[in-house]
Amino acid sequence: MKAKNYILEKLTALMAAKGVALPAKTTIEAPKSEQHGDMATNIAMVMPREKGQNPRAVAEELKTELLAMCPEIADIEIAGPGFINFTFKPVFWQEVALTALENAADFGRINVGQG
Repeated sequence: MKAKNYILEKLTALMAAKGVALPAKTTIEAPKSEQHGDMATNIAMVMPREKGQNPRAVAEELKTELLAMCPEIADIEIAGPGFINFTFKPVFWQEVALTALENAADFGRINVGQG
């Protein structure tokens, strides 16, 4: 999924800029409710805590940094104990649709298990 890969790439780049790896327990998935945006991550809750910061404070810090580096993101909201919810701009989804049309039969095809 392009949206998941986009978020993964941005989170990986952000962590690399901080000199740390993306936490192994980081998840990126579509939220159960559309009210919570297009994609969500738990990264703020699985990052090692420094200086006694709680996950919501970590999420707020990451939100600021991610908004600055992600022009395709319309909004980022913090939910619950520190989930980060992403809402993409319509142009992002328009590009996904255009790619699907251009690649027709091969769009979404994977080669896992094909050697």
